[in-house]
Amino acid sequence: MTKELTSQQATIRKWLASQFMPFVAVFSSPTAVEKFGKNNLTPAEFLRPYGHVGNLNNYSMKTADKSEPYKLNNFRINFIDKNLMEND
Repeated sequence: MTKELTSQQATIRKWLASQFMPFVAVFSSPTAVEKFGKNNLTPAEFLRPYGHVGNLNNYSMKTADKSEPYKLNNFRINFIDKNLMEND
């Protein structure tokens, strides 16, 4: 049985997804940075459109460890250029 989300639950879920999405550091050569810069892009900005998975038409994938079906819905990854990350 599926349970419908209330409007408030849906809003909270969207907020949580945007605040806690995983980040991937993008390491690029100076040549790549220069080439993307000619188009006013960074390498991370180039990859961002590929970081959002919609509902994949309800396609079910198998997990690697137990081969159990899993649906990846509205999954997001944010790409960030390595030079924009804070140094420890």
